[in-house]
Amino acid sequence: MKTKKILFAVTTAVSCTLLSLSCKKNAPASPTIPTPPISTSINTPNFVAVNVKWDNNLGGYANDGLIFYDLNHPNNSDKKYFTVRVASFGAVDSFKITKGPYPIDSAATNWPAQVTSCGYGYNTDMFVNSSMRLKVQYTAPDGRYVYLYDSIYHSRKGDGGLKNRFDDPRISGSNAGKTPQGETIIYSSYLPGGALYYSFTSYFRQGTFVAGPTGSSAVLTSGSLGSLFVGASAYYWQSVDNVISYKNEFGWYSHTFFDFKNWRYFTWKESCENQENCMSKKLVLGGYASLDRFCKWPAGWGK
Repeated sequence: MKTKKILFAVTTAVSCTLLSLSCKKNAPASPTIPTPPISTSINTPNFVAVNVKWDNNLGGYANDGLIFYDLNHPNNSDKKYFTVRVASFGAVDSFKITKGPYPIDSAATNWPAQVTSCGYGYNTDMFVNSSMRLKVQYTAPDGRYVYLYDSIYHSRKGDGGLKNRFDDPRISGSNAGKTPQGETIIYSSYLPGGALYYSFTSYFRQGTFVAGPTGSSAVLTSGSLGSLFVGASAYYWQSVDNVISYKNEFGWYSHTFFDFKNWRYFTWKESCENQENCMSKKLVLGGYASLDRFCKWPAGWGK
């Protein structure tokens, strides 16, 4: 039980008070909402995941950028994807396409046609909703993945069996049974209870979260995403589709939140407290920007 408390627990009062102290100087300016570009595009992404590939030197999977999917079609022949990787840490075209766009069948031998959206995950392990996941079983001889589309289970001591934490109100509270759209680990200095990082499971459609710190034995925390940090209320959380974390120029993490419907995104960046102290991290909350600034999208992709 102690381990679970460490992973999932923190009190709302302590979280709000001390997280506010750590981020008070980093609240974003009032975000501007870009006008979605006019396009005749037939491919609009509706899911982005961490892309991983097998690394023989590591003997395991390694992160290889991000993978964008357009799954919102009844037939697999219309589902497509492409991968990107960080090219620079500038404000425009910071990601470059590394593969694709290709039909979904070029990545998977058996993508379930009924899966037209996902919550969050990796290209090798995706949480489709609160009860189902797509997980790679093995790689086919031609390099494509063979997926297992099956129930989600999560082992908890003392329960006498396997439980799914997304359907368990003791863990997910009022979000039980709802689809999570992201799981983000925030690293920053001065977190409550001496925590090294916080893990947030985000339910963007509900505008809520479930969080847990390390370095603390407090109780489970859940609440409004707008109350996470000073400045977090400036965003319209219900329109966020996914959040993806990746290493930035400081060797820490940037957390980018995507809103495909409104063709925009914003980023929370872990950076140096100051130029003389890069051992201490601060979290800087950025404003909205058009997704046209994120990368040069393939022909026929957009909004």
